[in-house]
Amino acid sequence: MAIGDVSGVIAENGGIVTDGKSKFVSGNIKACQEAAHAIERSGKFSLERLDSAERITEIAYSRDTLSNADITGFRKIVTRCCDDVAVVDSGFAVHIRDIQVNKGTGLANIAELLGIPSNEFAAFGDSENDVEMLEAAGIGIAVGNADESARAAADHITTKRYGLGVIEGLEYLRLL
Repeated sequence: MAIGDVSGVIAENGGIVTDGKSKFVSGNIKACQEAAHAIERSGKFSLERLDSAERITEIAYSRDTLSNADITGFRKIVTRCCDDVAVVDSGFAVHIRDIQVNKGTGLANIAELLGIPSNEFAAFGDSENDVEMLEAAGIGIAVGNADESARAAADHITTKRYGLGVIEGLEYLRLL
């Protein structure tokens, strides 16, 4: 099998997966909403929700107005109020997701839908929200701009960053 032979999508940090025919949705949005309300009620942060009408398994905030200290503050608030959710920083957004749902569980679900073992997948990532997926895949590849957690989870790290790192990774896999 080669790249493009089958397709699937993992969205909302693993909360939604589809093979184009079937869709699998997981996660406790109510727990995520409870955590988001606690963060918003604190009044400590300048927040911009992303795609709030479209997201059905997680809550996401733009990273543009948030500092690392803000994200630490998010995590403290969530730890006090909500045991069933995690705060994950993708570098682009800060996500509040069900603690049982991540891109690794999403990969397992899409693998099941497609009838392909998870260890036959290669996965690319660059941030902490990719760690479980990188670990679940047969080959986890971190691109050159990846944070330390993604690098630690990867089997291979490219020298190039962003999209050029993906191309380098595909060349490493001998798919290009």
